[in-house]
Formats: sequence, C-alpha cells, structure tokens
Amino acid sequence: MLRKKINHIIGAAFSECGYEGNFSEVINCKLPELGDFSSVGALPAAKLFKKPPRDIAQEIVNKLSGNPLFENIRIDGPGYINMKVTGTFLTDSLKEMLNSENLACTDINKEMIIVDYGGANVAKPLHVGHLRSAIIGECIKRVAKFRGHDVVGDVHLGDWGLQMGMIIHELELRHPEWAYFDESADTFPMEAPVTIEDLETIYPTASKKSKEDEEYLNACRKATTELHSGRKGYRALWRQVVDVSIADLKSDYSRLLVNFDLWLGESDAHQYLDMLIDRFIKEGYAKESDGALIIEVAEETDNHNIPPVILRKSDGAALYHATDIATIYERVKDYDPDTILYVVDKRQSLHFEQIFRCVRKTQLVRDEVVLKHVPFGTMNGTDGKPFKTREGGTLKLKELITTVTEKALSKLVDGGYGASLSDDEKKYVAECVGIAALKFGDLSNTCARDYIFELDRFLEFEGKTGPYLLYSAVRAKSILAKAEAGDIDATDIKEPVSQEEFNLMLALQAFPEACETSFRNREPMVLCEYGYNIAATFSSMYAKTNIIRETDPERKKAMLALVRAYLQVIEAVLDLLGIKAPERM
Repeated sequence: MLRKKINHIIGAAFSECGYEGNFSEVINCKLPELGDFSSVGALPAAKLFKKPPRDIAQEIVNKLSGNPLFENIRIDGPGYINMKVTGTFLTDSLKEMLNSENLACTDINKEMIIVDYGGANVAKPLHVGHLRSAIIGECIKRVAKFRGHDVVGDVHLGDWGLQMGMIIHELELRHPEWAYFDESADTFPMEAPVTIEDLETIYPTASKKSKEDEEYLNACRKATTELHSGRKGYRALWRQVVDVSIADLKSDYSRLLVNFDLWLGESDAHQYLDMLIDRFIKEGYAKESDGALIIEVAEETDNHNIPPVILRKSDGAALYHATDIATIYERVKDYDPDTILYVVDKRQSLHFEQIFRCVRKTQLVRDEVVLKHVPFGTMNGTDGKPFKTREGGTLKLKELITTVTEKALSKLVDGGYGASLSDDEKKYVAECVGIAALKFGDLSNTCARDYIFELDRFLEFEGKTGPYLLYSAVRAKSILAKAEAGDIDATDIKEPVSQEEFNLMLALQAFPEACETSFRNREPMVLCEYGYNIAATFSSMYAKTNIIRETDPERKKAMLALVRAYLQVIEAVLDLLGIKAPERM
C-alpha cells in the first residue's frame, strides 16, 4: 500500500516534468542508509528521451523537493533516486492499511476461480505424495478468497477408474453371497460392508493380482465397465466404498487444515461423456485411429510432440482425458468460472497441455477463461529420491503427521516450552507446531522445485521455519495479554521513535504487495518469505525494546499498538498459509 502511494507520487512527478511513460515503479532501497525506497525510472527515461539519467533524476528530485511525505530525497549512482519517508507518512499509511478491508489486499476486479487440488483416490489412504497438492492448493485458494474473489476448491477424487473394478471384483470373489453381486437384487444394506482398514488391504491385494493374472485383470475391467453402465449392485457397493473413503480422507485433510468446498470426483462428470463424444463426432473434432476415438491437438508451430487426446480406447473404455474434459464442461456449466487452476504434479504437464488445447479447440470454454496448470515438484528424502519409509515403502500421510507431531512435542519439552501447560494443551500445541513445520518447510520452496524433506531443520525455533513464525506470533499475544491484564490501551499507533519501530512499520506495509505477488504468481513461497521477514523484524524490535517495563504510559501504549498491528498481519499471513497459532507455547 505504501509502495503504491509512492509509485503514484513518482509517476506523477515524471509526467509533470514531461516524461510520459512507465517510470513510476519503486523498489526497496538495497542500502538502508541511503533511503527506504529507490526509483530507477530515470534510466529507462534517459534512453527514451536521449538525456543523461542524472539530469532527469535531478528534475524529479527538484519536483519532489519540499514534499512533506519525504524526509530526504537524493540521487546516487547513474541516476537512482533514493527516498526516505517521514514517520508521519509511514504511520498514517499503516493506520490506513490496518483499518481497510482485508488489510488493503482486496482486488478491484472480482473473479470466479475454481482450484482443483488434492486429487486423492478413493479406497486408498493418503500418502506423502498427496501432501504438496493439498497444502499448495489450499494456500492458493485462501489467498484468492482473501483478495475478495469467489473461489471454489474441489478435491477431484479418483473414484471411477479401474481401481474401483478391482475392489468390486475382489470383494465378489471373497463374498459372492452378498446382495451386491446378485443381478436380480433391488435392495442393499444401508451400512457399508467394509471399513477403511479393509480397503487398505483389499486394493493392494487386487492390484497385485491384476499384474500377475491376465484373467483376473480382465474380470476387473469387466466389473469397471458394468459399474459405469449402471449395474445396481455395483453402484450401491461403489457408493458405500466412496463414502467410507471420503470420511477417512476428511479426517486426514482436516489435520492439515485443508478444507474443500466440493467433494466431487471423476464419476460426477461421467454423465456428460456420451453427450460430449457425440457432439465431438458430429462437429468433426473426433475421429477413429486404430480403433480408438481421438482428437488431434498438435499445432504446426509445436517444437515438441503433442499426442492426440484419447476419448475412448478401442475396447470402449473412457480414459482420464475424457473425464477431465467432461469435468471442465461440468464446471463451466455450473459455475461459469473465469479461471480454473490445477494444482498437480509437474510430471502431468503434457496431460494438461493436451486437455486445455482440446477444450479450446472444441469451444467448451470461453476464450477469456484462464486454464492453468500449477505444477509442483517432488518431496524428496535426504538421498535426493522421493520420500519413503525406512523400509522403502510409501509413507501414509497420517503416519507422517503423527511422526511430525510427536517430534514437535519432544522438541517443546526438551526446549522448556509450555512448562505451565496441561498435557492436553501440550499435545494441541505440538500439533500446531508440527503442522507449521511441515507446511512451512514445503511452502517456503518454489512450487515447481523438488525439495529435501529435513524434519529436524523444519522443527527448529530459529531461522526460516514455521515454528519460528509461530513463536513470534505467540510472543506478541503474550505481550498484549499482559497489557490487557494491566488495563493498558493498545489501539493508537504513534510515529516511530526508534529505528527498529520504523523498520517494523515499513515491513508491515509490504503485506498487500506480498499477497498480490503470491496470488498473481500462484506462489505460497512469497508469503513464507514475507512472514519470515516481518517476524525477524519484530524480533529485532523486541530484543531492543522493553515494552512491558516501559515507564512512559504514552510510549508504552504506542509500542503495544505496534505489537497489535504486527499480530494482525502475522496472523493473516499464517492463516493464508493454512497455519494455526496457539495462544500459548
């Protein structure tokens, strides 16, 4: 917010001096002793208007001379304009930000955005491979909502593929007497005949058998086809398996503070497949190739191979291409979105390029609709390979969360934190700390980058970690709690007295910019960097200022008001990252 104000002032000065163009952007001054902000607009203006950059910079400085918003303006280097703002300007701007809607982060142009993330398969437990999609997608969704957009988050379950036929066939072999497998039956049990624990053994067994026995695999395919065709018993059993799975998935996701608006799956779009395929054939988009039905999406300008979209295999089965296209059709019909984001592993980039080209070629979406794949890298172990258990297996997500929470509890106890807390409070705080470590450790990396999972480092209370941000927020809460106990008002921010206060007030006002950049680039890392910066700046002020023991009442109120402002911003950052700060630690 503060930077935008200065941009406007600088831009107006360039225009008034006769330099029309995009020269208003300011950046943080690299050398704090030279100023708070720096304009480099004189350099591109010099190229355009054929004048020495320092001469142009001098004209701008002369125009701004005497402006009460700046304490000092100077020219450095080849034509940099370095500015130091006044305490009054800084304070008034911070107050305006704190009193504005969503801390001045609301977008003017409201959009309807769908975020597709999660991508869990039913009948299988979540594992570490589901972590990144869940927490990156949740953060992107929260940032978009915070900025005032209409946002819908969809888990997009894998609930309609061959794995469902595998489970049905395996259960039929084990329990042929069940009503689900009697084609003449019309009524079925109200309660599911299997638990999530049953499914965790049934699916791996069926998957193993299908790889070893061609006849078994064909029977699974047949069961899948009959499920899709509407066989009553199979549909009833499928529905119960899905419901059991969703209950377990919700439990795991909720521990990560991940919440979906929609729990739809591939099955929900199945009803549109035949209609869409008929339309594509009629309109000349689809054609047969080696018995399969395809749509060509390659273009003459391509410099890499783009295979066709396969709508239907030669055996009549629909693939992921078809269900993803039908899902886009369904979303457009139900929500008319401006943007659809897919938070999915970067290894699926080709798939989404094919799908996006297909729906545009077949005119299923408006030209203005943004279709974007937000790719993410792999969470790796210290060996640089995808994270596994010590035995080499895939680690369940609930086991990872439990491990992180237990280590966090041990860290809290060993570090002497929360000595006055009850055992239940300690467990709650440990889960907050563990989830903060897990999420911040992941989100602080660029989405598309692979990263090394280092739990011990993520759990540190110093450095760029989730626990460091949590402890900083809890420290601010503790200071304010003591002030409230002493009936001290902490609502009116005053001009900064120390450089540390000035630095914190300056840092807090970069929040709208950080939020905007994170939203625009779909990068949670931006908020992690910003959160760490303001936490470190707050800690520096705290270390040099004894707020609670301050004897001047007015000075104490002003400092407490600044602490409250910091807490308001750091809690907003943590909430956008999907991290909850406890009241005490």
